[in-house]
Amino acid sequence: MNARRAAWLLLAVLVSVGFAGLGTWQLGRARWKSEYLDAHARALDERAVGFALAATDARLPRRVAGAGRYDDSVTVLLDQRIRDGRLGIDVLTLFRPADGAAPVLVDRGWRPLPGDRTVTPVEPAGDASTDVAGLLVTPPSSGLALGALAFERGTAPPLWPRLELAPLEAALGERLQPAVLLLDDAAPHGYERAWRPLPNTLPPERHRGYALQWFALSATVLVVAALLVFRKR
Repeated sequence: MNARRAAWLLLAVLVSVGFAGLGTWQLGRARWKSEYLDAHARALDERAVGFALAATDARLPRRVAGAGRYDDSVTVLLDQRIRDGRLGIDVLTLFRPADGAAPVLVDRGWRPLPGDRTVTPVEPAGDASTDVAGLLVTPPSSGLALGALAFERGTAPPLWPRLELAPLEAALGERLQPAVLLLDDAAPHGYERAWRPLPNTLPPERHRGYALQWFALSATVLVVAALLVFRKR
């Protein structure tokens, strides 16, 4: 085999390995999402626990319930939230549990955002003691983080393209729970709610389909390369 053919074969192997790596990544995503969906279904069937008890167990998602007070001065609006094909925002307000657990952001639900992107005032939840219940989940993925997020207490709720807890913690001078509470559909002080696990994302079976395509491409590259390199003159 001459050097030129060896170089083409090496390139084909590298491309094939790259395609196989993408297939393996897709399978990993499918596995993670399947496990998350199973955990989500189990959490919905479990009995709710208090905030302090939930904080001692890092397992998420988790059903929680308890008394406390909302802090309306700490509200952020999460942009680019799609529901039934409509673009809107999620309203997240800080909740301080009465059992001494760290404050947690409560996703109070979804509101539509008009075409001119004018944000109407957020209805306050009030500072009276109230009971909340919902599903404690990991914060939504921030994706590609471009630009810094800022928060200042006492100003209008900021419109954030992603959710990060660090700017809130820096502004408040305290640690928050590394989670978000999805408020139950029947709970007061909320907006439109119809929570779905892993919304606006690909289901596990789609990832498996993509993985099969990548593995097929990987095998095809090797077969074609072998035919071209080792063919008879």
